[in-house]
Amino acid sequence: MQSTVITCESCGYPMRAPEDHGLSDPTNPRCRYCTNPDGSYKPYNEVFEATVSALMAQKHLKRRDAERTAHSLIDNLPAWRNQLP
Repeated sequence: MQSTVITCESCGYPMRAPEDHGLSDPTNPRCRYCTNPDGSYKPYNEVFEATVSALMAQKHLKRRDAERTAHSLIDNLPAWRNQLP
């Protein structure tokens, strides 16, 4: 039997274990990277910049390409879908 992997509603990070969720709370729809230590959620600009940095480091993309990819990855996720201009 295969378990379902929950993805962060803010950045799409796969949350396979409780500690992957913000505050290690499996009911939190956002991951540890998108949740501040006080439990508040990080704003779009912080999530976007972190995603761009990760893409540049992991995929060796130039900033402009990383920005385009980040927009395509996160702009339609539940946290941002109806929030962006």
